[in-house]
Amino acid sequence: MTSSPSSASESEQNSGSRGAPKPRGARQGSLGTSRRGVRNAGRHGRTGRQGREAHADRHVQIPSVEEAPVVSVSIATTGIHPTTARIVAMSLVFFSGEFDYDDSALTVGEEVLSLTRRFDPDEDIGPQHIHGYTPDDLLEAKGFHSSAEMLRRALDGRTVIVHQAGMTWGFIAQEFRRAQRIAARHRRNRTRGRAPRKVETPQPLHIIDTLGSARRQSIDSVDPRLRAIAEQYHIQGHPSVAGLEGAMMLEVGAAASEKRNTIPADDLLEADAHLIAHLAHIQVLNSDESDGIAVLDPSNLMPDQFGIQRSHQRVQAARASRRWVNPGVWTPGEALVQGMEFVISPDIATNPDELIEKATAAGLAYSEKLNRRSSLVVCNENFDLRGKSMHAERKNIPLMRDSEFLELLEDVQPGEREPKPVRPGAGVRPRTSSLSHRGMRPTQRSGQGGRGQGGRSQGGRSQSGRGQGGRSQCGRSQGNRNQGNRTQGSRTRATTAKKKPDMRRNRTHGRNNRT
Repeated sequence: MTSSPSSASESEQNSGSRGAPKPRGARQGSLGTSRRGVRNAGRHGRTGRQGREAHADRHVQIPSVEEAPVVSVSIATTGIHPTTARIVAMSLVFFSGEFDYDDSALTVGEEVLSLTRRFDPDEDIGPQHIHGYTPDDLLEAKGFHSSAEMLRRALDGRTVIVHQAGMTWGFIAQEFRRAQRIAARHRRNRTRGRAPRKVETPQPLHIIDTLGSARRQSIDSVDPRLRAIAEQYHIQGHPSVAGLEGAMMLEVGAAASEKRNTIPADDLLEADAHLIAHLAHIQVLNSDESDGIAVLDPSNLMPDQFGIQRSHQRVQAARASRRWVNPGVWTPGEALVQGMEFVISPDIATNPDELIEKATAAGLAYSEKLNRRSSLVVCNENFDLRGKSMHAERKNIPLMRDSEFLELLEDVQPGEREPKPVRPGAGVRPRTSSLSHRGMRPTQRSGQGGRGQGGRSQGGRSQSGRGQGGRSQCGRSQGNRNQGNRTQGSRTRATTAKKKPDMRRNRTHGRNNRT
């Protein structure tokens, strides 16, 4: 596995260098626009400058799928949830290798092109230590939607290698959805004669997850960051660890350091993209079984409530209604019972989708989060407990290895059916509605016309003594007198209304007396 340094990164801030695209192997510039241009483009359509940049992006020399079937991707984001955070930079490295899905054989090959893009999300990007960029670094960058077509050509039909695929591909898919909404708004507001602009979501052939592969190979992933996982492979002395030396800046670790701070964010992001490809190749060489490589089918992925891309089986199992009564915590040594709720920890060697599919078919309920209704947690205790397994031990919820879980699924005992299917999460949180009514009698809590604190029920005295939301007199809400105001949910009579006729009458009498 060799790597030719025919890289092409970006030269931002140089808006005058726009023109014919540079040949492959040259460093291609970043065509940016100001924050005001991006903001105006979102409201009134693309500006002339942004239109030229989008036109130039469409002519970037992206290698064909035949020339570069493999691409590794690394991103810099403002957070961890795709629904609330944004991508501020992306680096892609194209390779001439190939991937055989049947044998899980990956050959990275030679580097064809490297490309780095910055994006202005037109919102607060957060602190610099999260992604390495400052607001000034993104001042001349354009929005993701301006480069969406170019990125679609870069990812469509290829084998995409990423680290932590659920989050990385979730961010990419979410940004493409935002770009589609912007394009739809432009189509509605376009002038006559302008061709409609459409944004299509890329469809990779396969997605390889280096973090998922490390977990299936039982690598210590206490620190799930890319360079921490690569360091674990180096420490454990794998025979092909020399391949990692081809990645850029291998001496830089995952932890913050003075040396890391001196490296430009674009260079470090591009080095991560190189490292992802090399790490995936080493994982394939060190995998004893084909199941030791985490390969995802893009057509079988969908976002969860946070935008993280997971399989259809996993998301639907977490949202499915509970048909069986939960019998409680599983007792070690006994059989599983229908209705038990299980949680899967990332530290397992088996494909999680396989466990979820078999368990739900047997009558068990799946949950993404650990809660007080959980019966067990599937976790291989290869290393120190953390995350779900650590909290399960603290709450006295038993842990079970994935191999044992598969064996017990062969003989699941029948359970008790629910009279009506229960939604997921029902009964997890304790009821706290009565905490605001402490010290009140039960009849007063239900609003049956009683007098509460200060002599009035909450919301004021209602008509016929009927609880909250009625028409209150004198505006007495929660024992307080509101003079001349209206309480929420009820119409209050102003206390000064009774005095106004008297005041008018007094003025009249005064004038009559003077006359």
